[in-house]
Amino acid sequence: MPTQAQVVPPLTAKIKKESKEEEESFLQEISRFNSDFSLRGNRETVFESQTHTEILDLEREVESLYKEMELMSRRNSHMSSMEEKRRALQLELQGLDNNLKDLDQQLTAAEAMTQSLRAESLFVIQKPLTDSTCL
Repeated sequence: MPTQAQVVPPLTAKIKKESKEEEESFLQEISRFNSDFSLRGNRETVFESQTHTEILDLEREVESLYKEMELMSRRNSHMSSMEEKRRALQLELQGLDNNLKDLDQQLTAAEAMTQSLRAESLFVIQKPLTDSTCL
């Protein structure tokens, strides 16, 4: 039967070999990852590219916001124009309403005058029949 001293060296050699293989595999994975994401290349170039892309995105957003502001400005001026027309029409309606009230008062006064004149006319027509001075 082998002694403990004879078994340990092959085990440590095996562990060292497996450890070395895992380390190499790990380093290959890291290299592949770095290559896939251009992490090994020129970082400055990658940074400039990302910065340029962000700047372009921001410029597009600014342009979009300017267009939206212009559209809102046009809508606002259209709304202001419509509000001005509405106020003018309200003033015109108020004037017409005042005219209608005046005409209603004049009509009421004219109707009262007409009734008064009819009553007086009836009185005058009947007076000769009842008045001794007219008989």
